[in-house]
Amino acid sequence: MFLLLTVSSLIFAACFGGRDARWAAALVLAAVIATAVAEELNRNWGSVHLTVAAVDFCLLIGLGHLMLISRSFWPIWMTAAQLLTVLCHAAAALAGPYNQQIYTALATLWSIPCLLSMVVGVALDRRAIARFPNG
Repeated sequence: MFLLLTVSSLIFAACFGGRDARWAAALVLAAVIATAVAEELNRNWGSVHLTVAAVDFCLLIGLGHLMLISRSFWPIWMTAAQLLTVLCHAAAALAGPYNQQIYTALATLWSIPCLLSMVVGVALDRRAIARFPNG
């Protein structure tokens, strides 16, 4: 299900979005690939998954930069969702012993609102451009 959401939202952003949407899609695609490789190399979620946390932090930095240069609001939403993902890794590192399934769920939960923010934001941008073509 997640893979279908990811692929369809990245295709939508690349086909119908502007420069910012294509950058966001590229960042997310790179993070998805890097996360898949990191998980393949280390499937242990019993402690903080440092490689996945590093990938999530890099995505946060990329989305944060996009947020700062964009004229749209949706990169703010994406960055906020990604920040919550990074904070889940930090909370797990500070928590001590914890349930592995809870950590896995919390560390992956915010990717769905992140992707949906991009899709909704691109759709709203397209609607705004159609309604006000001169700016």
